[in-house]
Amino acid sequence: MRLTIGNDEDTAAILEHKGAQHVNCAVDEIVVDTTHRVVTTPAYMLAKDILQAEAGINNLVTAVLNLV
Repeated sequence: MRLTIGNDEDTAAILEHKGAQHVNCAVDEIVVDTTHRVVTTPAYMLAKDILQAEAGINNLVTAVLNLV
């Protein structure tokens, strides 16, 4: 499964050890795994304020709606 938690190397290493493929992303980016129909964003982990989180979350919601 492809996913993101942002750019924390330690957490990414744990996810990859569990079998995931981690993708480094900025606060407003998303990763879409179409095979597993999962969309992730590091918005809440990297945002310095609510406006930064909003950008990533909006991108995620749009991508989820496109999966339908």
